[in-house]
Amino acid sequence: MFSDLIERVREASDIVSIIGERVALKKRGKNYIGLCPFHQEKTPSFTVSPDKQLFYCFGCQQGGDVFKFVELWEKTDFKGALEILAERAGIPLSSQDPREQKRYRERQSLYKILALAARFYHHIFLNLPPGKAARDYCQRRGIDRETSEKFMLGCALPGWDNLIRFFAKRGYKAEELVKAGLVLPGRRGGYYDRFRNRLIFPIWDQRGRVVAFGGRVLDDSQPKYLNSPESTIYSKGKNLYGLHLAAGAIREQGWVLVVEGYLDALTAHQYGWPNVVASLGTALTHEQARLLSRYCRRVLIAYDADTAGQEATLRSFRLLKEAGCQVAVVPLPQGSDPDSYLRAEGAAAFGQLLEKALPPVEYRLKMLQDQLDLSTLEGKMQATNSLVPLLAETDNQVERELLVKKVAGALEVSEASLWAEIRQYRGRKGKRGREGDRIPGKRYNIDRDFHNPPKKPGITPAYLRAQEALLTFCLHDQEAREIIVKELSWQQFTAGAHREVARALWLAHEEGQFTPAGVLARLENTEAKALLSRLSLQDETILEQKERSIRDCLVVVKRQQLLEEIKVLQEQIISLEGEGKSTDKANLLIELIEDKQKQLHRLE
Repeated sequence: MFSDLIERVREASDIVSIIGERVALKKRGKNYIGLCPFHQEKTPSFTVSPDKQLFYCFGCQQGGDVFKFVELWEKTDFKGALEILAERAGIPLSSQDPREQKRYRERQSLYKILALAARFYHHIFLNLPPGKAARDYCQRRGIDRETSEKFMLGCALPGWDNLIRFFAKRGYKAEELVKAGLVLPGRRGGYYDRFRNRLIFPIWDQRGRVVAFGGRVLDDSQPKYLNSPESTIYSKGKNLYGLHLAAGAIREQGWVLVVEGYLDALTAHQYGWPNVVASLGTALTHEQARLLSRYCRRVLIAYDADTAGQEATLRSFRLLKEAGCQVAVVPLPQGSDPDSYLRAEGAAAFGQLLEKALPPVEYRLKMLQDQLDLSTLEGKMQATNSLVPLLAETDNQVERELLVKKVAGALEVSEASLWAEIRQYRGRKGKRGREGDRIPGKRYNIDRDFHNPPKKPGITPAYLRAQEALLTFCLHDQEAREIIVKELSWQQFTAGAHREVARALWLAHEEGQFTPAGVLARLENTEAKALLSRLSLQDETILEQKERSIRDCLVVVKRQQLLEEIKVLQEQIISLEGEGKSTDKANLLIELIEDKQKQLHRLE
């Protein structure tokens, strides 16, 4: 079963070892502590428990098991974390479904083939005489050997079947290379290499696995650039070139520079900007924007300063904003790109350009000033229509006011007229949003909405503190758990995360398979996983006055449950009175309320 496989991987992945490979940990008592890798801090608040196989940060409230840590560190999902840990432990991932097994084997075969092809191309580039043309090209473009090795640049030989023959000697069939995108079938039968006489750029996924290649011609043939087709392991719109190399620097520096081409990324890394990735196309996609947002919130865009690059930049704005990123554009001179600018002007000049990165409104205004005659009525109207949506979508009010002032001065229109246009735009947009807020015919989950109230800042309510104390007792003390499970049902825990944790605890207790890591494996909600991790690593001095604390907490939780039941009954009575329906039912509800009020008095 798949759950058995997960447990095998979990048992083979000691959380202290996994985290210790990435975070400097020091032993303190039974646990280990270190600086949290998920937020900036000077005093360690990140705790790892070898006994419970859980981690929790008391600063940023991130927590969970070894799978959750790998998800957060590698910016992946549970499936990706499982693959990483299984590969590390040498455990093959295979489902009982024959079709799933076949797909898994095919994917693993593709990774192996592409990794071998990358080494083949790279060896030719570095060591063989036929690779001299590619080396000479890189030298002309200012790419040094260190950068070439860092990005594993390669060379495809001019012949038609060099790669085919290389793989044939190792037992691979041409059909397998076709699936990997390395070989094409001939019109008259047979096969031939897709990449010939080209400088090769391996493309990796975020985990550092080769998934595709890009190739640039070394002569005058066409097309100038040739890329691998999409496959079961590669989608151009879901990958970012160089991300596996840039991830650490992006996390450390808190921002990323997005460029357009392979050479732009290589040159930027070589000149001292390791937090640079390329978008593998003329504009970002939704998937790429979401991928970037996992690593940082500040994104600088430095696409080519031509018309296509400017339009691609504008298309990227909203995608990045929707993903929660703050965006600015590097103002490259007309006709230049990061690669050519760095080689011509140097690192210091490029650094100054980065410091002058423009917010979306100013960048768009600069474009319009170059493209339109803003002295004419038509030019002013076109510019206004283009800039108002960007102004309206600027979140910071002070920034928006300053930008309105700047735009009004550039267009020679009054600020009042611009504000009027912004209000009209936001009004139209707001109306569309309100109409879509509640979808006709949609069913709403009353239980979910009631038990998951909106989060409000402030002091934690007493009943939630009592629930947390009871859950902590359950995690740390078997005798206490026996008492609490007998006195309460998990349904009496009213908050969403607390209720989910309680349900998992009760089920694990009933099944006699109680461990904190085992309970966590039953949870799906991220907030619930963090709550369980925090309570598991809570200071165990809470157990010193166990008997009295449990009794007090049980009273608080039961009282809260009764108050909520009374509130629901009161609302039902009000509803019946409003509809003018039978008073008999209302009287019955009143009796129920009185009974619950008596229970309250007995509790108190």
